[in-house]
Amino acid sequence: DEYNKALANGEGIETAKKNLDDLKDKKDSWYKIPEGVVGVLIDPTTGEVATEDSKHKKILYYVKGTEPNSNKEIDDLIKDMVN
Repeated sequence: DEYNKALANGEGIETAKKNLDDLKDKKDSWYKIPEGVVGVLIDPTTGEVATEDSKHKKILYYVKGTEPNSNKEIDDLIKDMVN
């Protein structure tokens, strides 16, 4: 297709170089977590708070007070929110 032909001709590389040049003077930044939002390390395979033994871990963000903790499972939180 047209896109792959353009990449094969090196057009994608030139675009990437231009984009990098446009960003070189920009300050690195990261999103600020809004007030009232907390991040919790979760094991996405179980939906529970990650432990040291968890093979997979991901930070998920919650409105403060609704985040899962080691005493409450995600299913219980969902039930609380629905009821």
